[in-house]
Amino acid sequence: MTKIIYILFLLFLCIGVQSVFGAEQGEVEYGIATDYLNDENIGNHPAVIFASGFDNADWAADFNYSGTIPQGYSQSNDSVKSYTSSGYLEIQQTEGTHQPMEFHPAMPDTEVVYVRWYRKYEEGYDWTQHKMSGVYARRPGLPGGTAGIPPNGTDKYSCKLYVSRDGSPRFYSYHPDQAGPYGDCFQQNIGPIVKLVTERWYCFEMMIKANTPGIEISNNEYTEGAHDGELKMWIDGVLKGHITGLRFRDAPDLFINEFTHSAYVGGNWVSKRDQKLWEDNYVVATEYIGPVHDNKPPEVIAINQMPYSVSLGVVFNKQIEAESATSIENYSIAPIDSVDQDEVDIFSVELGRDLKSVILTTSSPLVEGQSYTISVINIADREPIPKIIDSRQYVNFQVPLFELLVDFGPTEEGNIFGVTDWNTVFKDVYSENVDSGPGGVTIDAGSNGNYNFQGITGPEKIFKDGDKIVVRWFNNSDEEVKFTPRISFDDANRPIESSVSVGQWHLMSSWYNSDLEEVFIAPHGTEESVFQFNAHQAGSYSLVNVNVNYSNQQVIVCDKIMLLTYVQEPDTIPPTIPTDFAAEAVSDKEINLSWNSADDNLLLAGYILYRNNEEIARPDAASESGIWSYVDDNLSAATTYTYTVVAIDKAGNVSAESDQVTETTLMPVEAKKNITFFSVISLWLFGI
Repeated sequence: MTKIIYILFLLFLCIGVQSVFGAEQGEVEYGIATDYLNDENIGNHPAVIFASGFDNADWAADFNYSGTIPQGYSQSNDSVKSYTSSGYLEIQQTEGTHQPMEFHPAMPDTEVVYVRWYRKYEEGYDWTQHKMSGVYARRPGLPGGTAGIPPNGTDKYSCKLYVSRDGSPRFYSYHPDQAGPYGDCFQQNIGPIVKLVTERWYCFEMMIKANTPGIEISNNEYTEGAHDGELKMWIDGVLKGHITGLRFRDAPDLFINEFTHSAYVGGNWVSKRDQKLWEDNYVVATEYIGPVHDNKPPEVIAINQMPYSVSLGVVFNKQIEAESATSIENYSIAPIDSVDQDEVDIFSVELGRDLKSVILTTSSPLVEGQSYTISVINIADREPIPKIIDSRQYVNFQVPLFELLVDFGPTEEGNIFGVTDWNTVFKDVYSENVDSGPGGVTIDAGSNGNYNFQGITGPEKIFKDGDKIVVRWFNNSDEEVKFTPRISFDDANRPIESSVSVGQWHLMSSWYNSDLEEVFIAPHGTEESVFQFNAHQAGSYSLVNVNVNYSNQQVIVCDKIMLLTYVQEPDTIPPTIPTDFAAEAVSDKEINLSWNSADDNLLLAGYILYRNNEEIARPDAASESGIWSYVDDNLSAATTYTYTVVAIDKAGNVSAESDQVTETTLMPVEAKKNITFFSVISLWLFGI
């Protein structure tokens, strides 16, 4: 009986709480902010309850709040850091705690409310699960701290946004029909799921609309309210979540009456590090607010380049008007500092799948290593706010050098290699070369997305900061495929925790928009995923291994793996001098040499040892302790030797010599015995 009740309860949730799954991603929606440049005087709009740009130290007064501001909040004035105007709010999250706490200004009773704000996360932010702002309906006199107690239709309900540990914003709502003691979590359900990235401003907006209440049948007893409450979430003005069929209240006098500001790390989680986020342009209103009318043209940047194409993106990720964005006459590409090349003919301009990027395809290949400039004119945002770039913008970029690591063929014999001695392919036992599309490696047995890898190995190769690994995939099906591939440079096995998985795996991102981890491939089409090395990840590696991370059988085929490198200024800075160089004779034929490590601005290759001004060895730069040693052997007994050591980096730059050290090998044991015997005889015969 219990199981039947539980199943009926789940069916009720599925039917009663509706979400708009499968809806197409919409356009940017503009609201009352349209009429207020940079939100200036937006508080005068009759629908606005609170508005703050955090432009003064008494910003709490903008929310009619006179209580204590939680520790970790600070207001600053810096027009460079703020989204608009001069001020912003800085919020410090503290490692190992839930801090900072929330604060809850009271607000006039209402049945529908919109909350809009801008937020940016610092570089390296760890997506510890944390709350964002929202609203409460609370019966007067009901104390705070009632988390874990479900509403009963007469006492409370609430909704706020929160950021999951994967970086995706979601709803968090208390309502009488919730599944457990704590609030229900609702994911984005319109278009691709947005996962946040750091160091850029996002516009968040949420709406809660109370349901039609019940009817009072006796003192404080009511019929059940209607299931017509709603939640909405917008990110950068695009509707990303719409939850319907909710019952928030039975009592007609239970109104939304409290705003909550939050960056609280909730549940069983605490902040994993000391980290910061920033907020600006808060508005709470009874009408849709929409993105700030900031009058900024959508600044265009180059994202990625291939021989025939250039992918452009919009800095603030605002959607761009398709007709203007895809007009060829609005673009031109010309080489920089090259008298031998003319302006490049552009064959086509396409709007990216994310509606925030464009892809320019040229009629002829761009020259590897050559720098170009793209000029862009008349790119307009969507109506009703026309934001035209009146003057021409210039975007400089460099075409990378392309190296083919491996082109997987329809058979193993058909594999093609492009780097000297990188010619050994390895793959999972459940993966095989297939003759589908361009040919390549795919899951051939079973369908487990973890039971797949295909890679290439060879001698150690330097991968620099900024280098990119690009993997081309083929979709061998009649439907669009969405997946998030992974890559490793130190694991030649499956990316799952087991005795054979020992390395680190990284998520790859979409080629046409590095903000997107998910890769979309059209039916029977190809698409690239990309991984870009940063300074921490750069280094010398002897393998590249990729995993599809998608359950399928012979649907996604790994076609090829490529390396893109960029021409950099030559490294002319030598390493530092090795220190504490010492020599110690350990036998009549061996001297042990030791020294402390040197440093280099990029990558240290190793050391060169000299004996009597002649090179004797080149130890590499591998040492866990930072102390190196080398045994010089096959030496002559009782002989004095002079040593020096220098450091050398990957570019061939050599440091100055270390201090010179001198050491003498020991005498042979037999020679010592003979010397002792003749010394005794000499003392007896001659008194010496």
